[in-house]
Amino acid sequence: MPLAKRHFCFVRLRRLFFTAKGLAGYFPALHRAEKCASVSAMSDHCCEPQGAISAALEKIRANGGRVTEPRKAMLAVLVKEHGPFSADELHKKIGSAGCDVVTVYRSLQAMEEIGILRRCDFGDGIYRYEFNHGDHHHHHIICRTCRSVETLDMCVADSLERMARQKGYQNVTHTLEIFGVCAKCANAA
Repeated sequence: MPLAKRHFCFVRLRRLFFTAKGLAGYFPALHRAEKCASVSAMSDHCCEPQGAISAALEKIRANGGRVTEPRKAMLAVLVKEHGPFSADELHKKIGSAGCDVVTVYRSLQAMEEIGILRRCDFGDGIYRYEFNHGDHHHHHIICRTCRSVETLDMCVADSLERMARQKGYQNVTHTLEIFGVCAKCANAA
């Protein structure tokens, strides 16, 4: 078994055994090894907000970026509240005392470029961002009237992507957003 795979298996076993026994604090070297393994895939931490944030911060460092308090605050909001949020909405959520809106724009762009965030375009000229949980893929339905956004956890375009790959296309991706009028707005009209 390759060393990296053994290390990963060891970390998983450590998580099962030592955490259950409450002994993690007695083995700091094992805790550090567990943190290193968390960098391998952010999707491992989709259910653990702090783990997802830590993995994202490590990815920023690994790509030569700086880990700043505003970036930590942005990631915390995006992981815990899902989003997607525009730069202005995110700036309001983290508070103007943390940084200016230009810093938010630059940080969002930098984190999108390295795959930490996913950019959403709802056709209104405003980009919105959400945390990229790796393998978890979803779409949105947007109300044309009140601009509310709901998540659709099903993807019908995966089969279309497979067909494109069968035709020889590579690096196939897609974006799909659905627009309509929500029940609340329809009843108000």
